[in-house]
Amino acid sequence: MPSFEPIWLKVWDADGGNPQDIPLPGPGGTVRVVVGEPGKQSGTWRIWSPPTKFDVYVGVRAILGYQKWSLHETGDWRFQWINDEKAAEFGDGSGNRVIDQWERPAEVGETGMTRGLAIRVRHQDLVEVANPQKVPADAIWVPAPPEGHMVGLHVVVARPSQQPIGLTNLMPVAGYGLVGGLAMLLFASVDPVTDENNQTIATALTEAIGRARVRGVDLTSAVALRAALGANNSDGERSVWDVAVPTSTQTESDR
Repeated sequence: MPSFEPIWLKVWDADGGNPQDIPLPGPGGTVRVVVGEPGKQSGTWRIWSPPTKFDVYVGVRAILGYQKWSLHETGDWRFQWINDEKAAEFGDGSGNRVIDQWERPAEVGETGMTRGLAIRVRHQDLVEVANPQKVPADAIWVPAPPEGHMVGLHVVVARPSQQPIGLTNLMPVAGYGLVGGLAMLLFASVDPVTDENNQTIATALTEAIGRARVRGVDLTSAVALRAALGANNSDGERSVWDVAVPTSTQTESDR
């Protein structure tokens, strides 16, 4: 097994007070996280790594048997179907497992941190449901954002450094050490949702619902259905919106 040295995360207030040393478990680990509260919640997101590899995997519980994001040690980062059978059954017809593929980006400045994936959850997508999906007991609950805002869950691959890093609008949530001296860190942020964000999501949902109908599936007939909508930001960062699919009785103005 590759060597593993214990990793510590040191955090303190903006004025330098209340310092805390947080030991990170490892090597490898699993983090489960949900935004909202029971009955008005996002999907359950899982971030995990094996104890013998650098690789970091991300998936949402409802579709872990179909798709996942893979941040490989080689720098080959991708979003893909989990096997050829799922790609053939549900993919674009090409049989290719890969949905999106990119190279591991450069570190952010001198922070030692590399952006992996940003999971975004809008306030209006935390809709109340009568029978919510069960959440594992060890899941971390992140409070819902205020109206007009979104929570961002940021999966980061970090290289230990003695250099202090200003975490403006970022709150440490969880993390674990990886073999090779790196770490997976999960941060949360709260940001305003723009009209452009809302329009992009509405358009993507309409297109997804239309494609499903061509296959004979009416997504709007389901209750409490959620969707994961991938996005490629202008700076190359990958993100995914965890959204509620409107039912046939809803209009966009109701959401």
